[in-house]
Amino acid sequence: MEKTKKIVLSSVLVLVVIVIVVSSTYAFFRAVVNGTGDSVTGQTFEQSEYGVTATTIYKANNLIPVSEETVDYSVDKDEDICRDDYNRDVCTLIQVDVFGSTETLTLYGFVKTSSSSYTTDNLKFKVYILEGGVFTPVTDVAAVSNLNDGVAHFVKNNVNYAILLPANSTKSLYVAFWINEITASQNADQEKDLNCRIGFEGVGGSQVSVSFAV
Repeated sequence: MEKTKKIVLSSVLVLVVIVIVVSSTYAFFRAVVNGTGDSVTGQTFEQSEYGVTATTIYKANNLIPVSEETVDYSVDKDEDICRDDYNRDVCTLIQVDVFGSTETLTLYGFVKTSSSSYTTDNLKFKVYILEGGVFTPVTDVAAVSNLNDGVAHFVKNNVNYAILLPANSTKSLYVAFWINEITASQNADQEKDLNCRIGFEGVGGSQVSVSFAV
């Protein structure tokens, strides 16, 4: 494989698709797109309120296939985040903030595919937290689904990763997307598009998500 071969992904397009489902009834969000176009906020009108924002930390223009170790290194760099030592794009990094509820909630994160032209499962993602200036992985690597409405949960040790959201607080997570390097040609995934949602679901069935393109 020519490692200099770049895989071009579409530019960021942030859309609002924020819905909450509680049991068999629907509650609607008030959604606001901030001036930069990179952040979306939502607020429920249910008693147990929680919402989510998504902000692009770094958007790759020309991804090269890389290893998980390279992504870990590039995410935690002080400068040139999500780029390697040759200034090549290795990942797209999204900050996701979950906020709100008047009560403590246990939530489970997911990436849900709206549409995808990828033909392999080499588009991966991983979740980090930022503590003391250091990005620490909190989930295992997972593959983004190529199926419309396909869901890939945040996982750790083969179980869904639980996020504890204390009352009246905000939890910040960082989700990195990259093309996983394999020992074969990866031309099939050149110039592909992915439209997806990063979301969270509660134990009782409530769900909130924000939609954008990778």
